[in-house]
Amino acid sequence: MSYPNVSVVEIHIEFFQPELDAQSFKVDASSAAILASLKTSKKVPQTLTEKIVQRYAVGLPEGKLIRSGDYVTISPHFCMTHDNTLAVSEKFLSIASKIRDPRQLVMCLDHDIQNVSPANLQKYKQIEEFAKQHGADFYPVSIAHAV
Repeated sequence: MSYPNVSVVEIHIEFFQPELDAQSFKVDASSAAILASLKTSKKVPQTLTEKIVQRYAVGLPEGKLIRSGDYVTISPHFCMTHDNTLAVSEKFLSIASKIRDPRQLVMCLDHDIQNVSPANLQKYKQIEEFAKQHGADFYPVSIAHAV
């Protein structure tokens, strides 16, 4: 059957199965317009992670919604570091002299606490001294990811 006043739009739907080729379907222009509006008007909700990052993001333009892949600056309530603190503290001291909010930083030891070698005990002592010097919370033996 032919409709003389209706233009035809060809829509290609690609299937991801390798055995199928892209298939074409003929749809009249008004149906194509409806399909296109449905495709662009549906708002995809944020994931839980996007919502959490949105809450703690700083410097965002008004109305900007965080999406996966966005680069953002955040200000979380707490930042936890563990046995790698000494390496982090050395980098920190090379670029700054003071922690802006020492209550935000939590230092925990948990990855290598069974290692009682003099070198490891010295590293742990230096981490504790760094925490005291900067007023950060320090947990000498803990399950850091549960603190």
